[in-house]
Amino acid sequence: MKWEVERISAGERKVTVLVEASAVDTEFTKAYKEVAKKAQIKGFRKGKAPRAILKRYYGPQVGMDVGENLVQQHIEGALVEADVEPISPISIDKGELAEGTDFSFSVIVEVMPLPTKVDSEGIQIDWPDATPTDGDIEERLQELQTMKGEWVPVEEQAAELGNTVNVTMKATCEGDVLQGTQAEAQDIELDAERLLPGLAEGIAGLKA
Repeated sequence: MKWEVERISAGERKVTVLVEASAVDTEFTKAYKEVAKKAQIKGFRKGKAPRAILKRYYGPQVGMDVGENLVQQHIEGALVEADVEPISPISIDKGELAEGTDFSFSVIVEVMPLPTKVDSEGIQIDWPDATPTDGDIEERLQELQTMKGEWVPVEEQAAELGNTVNVTMKATCEGDVLQGTQAEAQDIELDAERLLPGLAEGIAGLKA
């Protein structure tokens, strides 16, 4: 495999890849062997049809498959060797493909533009004060306590807002169960702002 890179603009590169004829022929041979295993051609058993016959019936499709395979096999390696890192989906332009000849394709790649030289003289940066207050520290400690806290089962105490309860429930309308409202042994936090209106308040006060 050979490749070359052309600079189109500050943010675009064109990478052209050349695959040698020997690699092309190897891929065609593999493709026709796979086709022969499945081909049903009158007068020939599976796997026994000559390549010339297979080419007559399946040549265009084999060519498309071989082209796709060659691109997939070589594009990533070419971009790595060329030190080109795409930042968006690439556009591929495939050239003519034929047995016994080299195959080439090219890709247009959007890359991160290199920074230009900046005159920093006279530029002043005011850094914000990042010193945490006592309130910031206390708030963060409470967050960590909540994250690391463990749930403790309570048998006798009635549920309160903020508790997590394990419920089995369903909602009905005129005797019909509403779709998506059934819960079987599901943990629910009694948060009035997150649940359906009235649900948290309705569960609060209940006991296990």
